[in-house]
Amino acid sequence: MSDAVARPTPPPSRLGAHVSSAVLAVISGAAAVAALAQASSPLATLGVAGDSPEAGVWVAVGAAALLGVTALGAMSSLGPVIVGGLLLLMSLARLLGVNLSLDSVMGGAPGLEEGFDLLLDLGVWLSLGLVVLAGGGAAHFARRAGRRMELDEERILDRASAETTGRMAKPRPPRSRIPAHVGSTVLAVLGLVVALGLLLAGLVDRTEGPAQPFGFLAVGAAVLLGLLTLTAAWSTLGVLVAGLLATIVGATGAIWTEALTEWASSWPTLADDPTIHRLLNAGAIAALGLTLVGVSIGAHGARRAGRRTQRLEIGVTRRLDER
Repeated sequence: MSDAVARPTPPPSRLGAHVSSAVLAVISGAAAVAALAQASSPLATLGVAGDSPEAGVWVAVGAAALLGVTALGAMSSLGPVIVGGLLLLMSLARLLGVNLSLDSVMGGAPGLEEGFDLLLDLGVWLSLGLVVLAGGGAAHFARRAGRRMELDEERILDRASAETTGRMAKPRPPRSRIPAHVGSTVLAVLGLVVALGLLLAGLVDRTEGPAQPFGFLAVGAAVLLGLLTLTAAWSTLGVLVAGLLATIVGATGAIWTEALTEWASSWPTLADDPTIHRLLNAGAIAALGLTLVGVSIGAHGARRAGRRTQRLEIGVTRRLDER
C-alpha cells in the first residue's frame, strides 16, 4: 500500500526568490534614483519646473521603477529592504554632514548631481527610503499572516470533520476582514494627510533660516509615512487608497503647474516658498504615491504566496502521514 503513494515533493527553496528580488530591486532602485534626479535637475539649476515633457517622462520612469521595487515584495521582502535601507543611509549620511557624490556612482550625467542633491535636501529620499523599507517589512509580515490564515482554516476543517463524529464542538469560522480593511484605510489616509502637512511645514520652516538639509519635521513626516506603510501587513486596501490619492495629487501638481501656482497664491506661505513648488513639480509626491501602490501589490502578493506555501507544506505533511 505504501508503494502506491508517490514520494511527496517538499516546498521549493526560497533562496532563488531572495536573490532575484535583491538583484532586480537594486537595478530598479538605481534606475529610480537616476530618473527622479534627472527630472529634478531643472528645478535645482533654474528653480522652475518649466514645461518640458522630458521631465514628465523621467518622473514616470522613476515612479514606475519604485513601484517595481516595492512590488517585488511579493517575491521576497529582501529586495525592498535593501533598496530602502540604502536610501535611508544616504539620507542619514547627508543629515550628518557627509558629502555624497553621484558622479562616481552613475557617471555624472549633466544635472544629475544637482537634482539628486535637491531631493536629498528636501527629505524626499528619506521619505521614499522609509516607505520602501517599511514596504519590505509589510510584505514579510503579510506573508507570515497568510501562512497563519491557511493554518487557521486547516484547523477549522479538521475540527469540522471531527465534529461530524460528535467528538468536538462546532468550529468557529475565520474572522471577517472588513474591520482590517476599514481600519487600515482610515489610518493610511489620515497618516498621509498629516505626513504631507509635516513635510510642507518643514519646507516652510527651512525658508526662515540658512540653507540646510531636511529638519525635524521632515524626519517626522518620513517616520509617519513608514508607519502607515506597515499597515499593509494588516490590510493592503488602506495603503492602496493612500497611494492612489498621493499619485493623483502629485500628478496634478507636476502636470498643471499653472493651476498649482494659482491655488498657492491664496496661501501666502505657499506662494512665497518656491521650495514647495519644487517638491510638487518634481513629481516627488507622485513617486511616493506609486511607491505606496507598489507596497500594496507586494504585500497582497506576499500574503497569497504565504498561503500557497503553507498549503503545500500541509499537503506534504498529509502525504507523509499516509505513508
